[in-house]
Amino acid sequence: MTLIKTEALILKNIAFKESSSILQLFTKDYGRVSVIAKGAKRFKSQFRGYLEPLNHLSVIYVHKPTRDIQILTNVEIIHTFIPNINNIEASTYATAILELITKIIHTNEEQESLFQLTLDSLNFIDNNLKNCQTGFIYFLLQAINLLGFKLNLTLCPICSNLIKDGYYSSFHYELICDQCMQSGDIQINKNQIDFLKKLESDFNHEISYIDTPKNGNNIIDFLLNYTGHHFEIYPKLKSLDLLKYL
Repeated sequence: MTLIKTEALILKNIAFKESSSILQLFTKDYGRVSVIAKGAKRFKSQFRGYLEPLNHLSVIYVHKPTRDIQILTNVEIIHTFIPNINNIEASTYATAILELITKIIHTNEEQESLFQLTLDSLNFIDNNLKNCQTGFIYFLLQAINLLGFKLNLTLCPICSNLIKDGYYSSFHYELICDQCMQSGDIQINKNQIDFLKKLESDFNHEISYIDTPKNGNNIIDFLLNYTGHHFEIYPKLKSLDLLKYL
């Protein structure tokens, strides 16, 4: 057995028996880890109030290689993202980031760069509530690039022409030009492509002041379909369903 100390984001909190909780953590040093917080729901528990999704913590847990679920022993709060849960749009996009992480990251797979990207994206959403969709799109775009499936936003893979108004091809699973598109492909216009290129190259400085182009949901559908193909996951996020009613 080994005592592990690392930073972590809480992805999920699942009630277990009468007083405990099983947590899905995204850790800085060990990827996705499952832990049990024994007695977490008791009134005097040291964990009480700390174990909510979107909390950034310093955690200590006992790791045993033969166990699927490790034992949490201590937590300290570093930061709570989206403390105002009444901002439904920001909370939804932040939760969607956590949902996507659970789909694309395997257990005990170190992803320090993705962990930092997640913190940066949540921090952007936290501080740019009126422009929170941009933070979610940034996370999608950079996560795809970090995990080895960098998007081609410039040349059509079919005819090699420059992509101006593009389309996401459900057959080729790439962005193609308007000359090669087929019925049913998702359109990504020039303004949207230029926006993605800016997000790809410079996030911390200029992007904070640039709103997502019209029909940002179109960009999200494109990126989620692209992600779904390359990671072999269902390309819809339940977290985003709430936005249909806003």
